Amino acid sequence: MRSIFVLALLVGCSKSDDSNTDTGSSDSGSSDSGSSDSGDTQVEDILPLTGAWAIGDVTVIDDGCSIDDGEGGGEGEEEGQLTVTDNGDGTYNVLAAEFLGPWVCTPEGAVMSCIEQSFEQDLNNNGLDAVVAQTFPFGMVLSDEANALIDYSVDMACVGSDCGNLEQSFPCSSIFTATAAHVADQRGPE
Repeated sequence: MRSIFVLALLVGCSKSDDSNTDTGSSDSGSSDSGSSDSGDTQVEDILPLTGAWAIGDVTVIDDGCSIDDGEGGGEGEEEGQLTVTDNGDGTYNVLAAEFLGPWVCTPEGAVMSCIEQSFEQDLNNNGLDAVVAQTFPFGMVLSDEANALIDYSVDMACVGSDCGNLEQSFPCSSIFTATAAHVADQRGPE
């Protein structure tokens, strides 16, 4: 059960710091004379291989939403799969579950910063006064083009008079990390 639900949770993004204050060179009108005294070190982006990535070694950091039922694979066992596609515009889609759309991720050095996904489940159709909101942060840190550490979480909240009658306590958060490795024989389209 954990591997199915945990895999489904792989649909958010790591929170990126949009407060980048680097405005580049203060002398934007002149050309670079070749001097290396600027102190700026440009790190080349690591671009992930496209196609299937096996998820393994899931570690529960915090399970406030009681998602981990202990039935996942043991150390070194595959826990699920990601599919990475190149959008051709400097971004990548990372798909982990069919019921969620892909995370749109941008490489920044070794980090793949992804746009968080969210959705709401309205339980009013089931006779309950409750709307459950879920957000799914997700991110990858690439050690090379075929290996990464991933972090993902789910944040859940509920609005309505029946939220206290649900099996889940709200609000809650569960945080996970895992390894991911490209599956060489399942390469996707370039």
